[in-house]
Parts: sequence; structure tokens; C-alpha cells
Amino acid sequence: MNELETYITGLELYDSENKLPFTVRKVTDNLYEGTEQESATINFKSVQSFEAGVSAERQEDVLNSLLLAQRVATKAFPDEKQLMDWHKRYFEVLERLGWVFANTGFDSYESQSNLFGIEKILLEVLGTVLTGNQLAIIVKSIQALKSLGSDDKRFVAFEKNTHSLNKGNFQIGIATEENNVLSISSTAFVVKASKKLSRILFFSTEKENVEFKYCHIKAILNEAQFATGRESLRKKLGDTSEYIADLDM
Repeated sequence: MNELETYITGLELYDSENKLPFTVRKVTDNLYEGTEQESATINFKSVQSFEAGVSAERQEDVLNSLLLAQRVATKAFPDEKQLMDWHKRYFEVLERLGWVFANTGFDSYESQSNLFGIEKILLEVLGTVLTGNQLAIIVKSIQALKSLGSDDKRFVAFEKNTHSLNKGNFQIGIATEENNVLSISSTAFVVKASKKLSRILFFSTEKENVEFKYCHIKAILNEAQFATGRESLRKKLGDTSEYIADLDM
């Protein structure tokens, strides 16, 4: 085994306790072939979108990278009081896989309105770092999630995976492939509220009742490094249908 294969093999992963496996598809079933259009996917705690032109294998690389990092971090820091430690471990795993980025620090959001609506604030925050086209895709992705019924397995599992009674964390991102370079622009969010959270992306309350932090990540993939562990990553994750499912945009 090479160094990255050894690292991946030795990681401990969180296993879902929801017993609500997604049934849309498995990322390793080659169902991406011929589908290099705009798309959106629920990926455990994240909503991951893709610009048109991201190849099938590169979509898999993104989803598998983020899923591994999320499951490792959740296994290491399952307690809701450890959200910052969770993100530190999350970033560490992505770096080891070959994702190159600089910023991993969190900023606090200060609402200018007495009413704190997460959906509106998400788009405001994301609009400062995304292109117009990327933001438009993210809007469609969020609307696709919003349209899911409360009994849809994708919605139920996303809710259970992202928050407890009044604390939660999730990521929203988009991937681009240009000139054979794969990049992601992803924002991690942490929410702490004094009242019960429900429909976390669409939750509203008075601003004094919530603390909201975010961290923007712009990263490119070191393909040479990642390629040495791609097959080990697939084997480590195995059947991903319990964590990954399409959204109909």
C-alpha cells in the first residue's frame, strides 16, 4: 500500500443510525455516465451541486471525498458540543486526500434584521463568494430540497443528519471542472438556537435566539495525490446509498 491508501484504510467511519437508506442511486454504479449537466445531490450533511461539464468520475471524486471527511469527523466528534472540533477533523481529511485550500476559519454572521431567516442568509453569504451562475444553481438545489415532502426519505435523513434539538451543522457547495482542473467552492455552516430547530435550511427566529457561523472553502484537487487513493476510497466507503441521493432540479 502507498501512504494515502494506508491512511484511508485506517480511518474509522461513522455508520448511519437513521435506518433510512436512500434508494435513488449508489455513486459507484456508473449512473453518472452521460449526465454531465447541472445537478444536485444530498451527501450526508451537505447539499452538493455541480456545474455542467463536471465529468462522471470527477463527480464521484467530489462526493466520495466529502462523504469520507464527514463520516470520519462524525465518528471522532459525535457530540453537538464539539462542532468546531468536527470541522477541524473534516478539513484535515480533505487535505490528506489531496484537496488544496487555505481558509478554514469561521466567521460569525451578524443579522441586520430582527428576524433571522436561514435560507435568506445562506444566499446572502454564498452570494459573496460564488459566480452568478453558481449561485443560480445553488438556488435551484435549495429549492429542490425545499420541495421534498416531510416524509421523503431524503428530507428525513438530511434533517436527522444535520441537527439535534437546537444545534446543527451542514455544508452547501458547488463543483466545477475547467481545463481538467477540479475545484469546489463550499461553505460550512454552524447553527445554535435557543428554540427547537426544524427544517434547518428554512428555519426562522428572532436574531437574539440564534448564533450562526460560516466558513468558506475554495479548493482544487491535486489529481496526482488523489489518484493514489481513489480505489481505496471507493472500497472504504462501500455502498454509499445510505448517504447519497439525487435532488430533482
